[in-house]
Amino acid sequence: MKGDRRKKARNVLKFYTSKLQFTRTPLQILVDGTFACQALAVKVNIKEQVPNYLGSECSIVTTGCCVHELEKLGPDLHGAVCILRQFNLVSCGHAEKPLAASECIQRITRGGNTEEYFVATKDREMQDRLRKRPRVPLLYLHNKALTLEKPSEKSLQAANTLEQQKLLPAGHQKAALDEMKKREFGEKPAADALRKRKRHGPKMPNSLSCKKAKRLTRPATKDVETPLTSKRRHKRVKMSDALKSVYQKLISQAGGPVES
Repeated sequence: MKGDRRKKARNVLKFYTSKLQFTRTPLQILVDGTFACQALAVKVNIKEQVPNYLGSECSIVTTGCCVHELEKLGPDLHGAVCILRQFNLVSCGHAEKPLAASECIQRITRGGNTEEYFVATKDREMQDRLRKRPRVPLLYLHNKALTLEKPSEKSLQAANTLEQQKLLPAGHQKAALDEMKKREFGEKPAADALRKRKRHGPKMPNSLSCKKAKRLTRPATKDVETPLTSKRRHKRVKMSDALKSVYQKLISQAGGPVES
């Protein structure tokens, strides 16, 4: 189980280093008073166990506002105050007028968390607010187990935006591409010339609103009686002169008239 938790944590850490460009080493772990109190209660050594869990060198830090808030809560939290005093203090700019720890951390991590802090806290309200910001990893204790939370929706959206920007050409590259296009294809035509004027012609009537055309009927014609019998015309056969002479001889021998 420990190996699985460490593997998941390293996958999340890889997302922040590769997708969201976290390049700062060692990792900056920003601890507040609630995380120190819980670590003391479950006997977790923050300095030793956090680097071992993340598999990387870590720098544990806190703010003066976090220490001041624990000191104001009374002597019952003296042990947690001692834990926080072991860590380096980052300059939050509130030394003269300390703020609440949650307000201080939210101001430090705004603007995309440029200092690349991993915020270790048990404050649920602050966790909900930090999830709405991109590039803010959250670390907390689940019972006695350290847990690096999965990237929030805002962090995933920021990673997608960075991936899309990588595909686009840089400023000088874009200028060079535009210059090459001008040399190859010439100047771009004006936008007005590209617009085609739409011609509005006569519209056809709606076929559903028109009456159906009436079919024209032809007038009835009287039947013409055809005769039962028809005269048969015989074609007159033309005879050659040789055949005529043969017939004439036959007729003369028979003693009949000879027709020419």
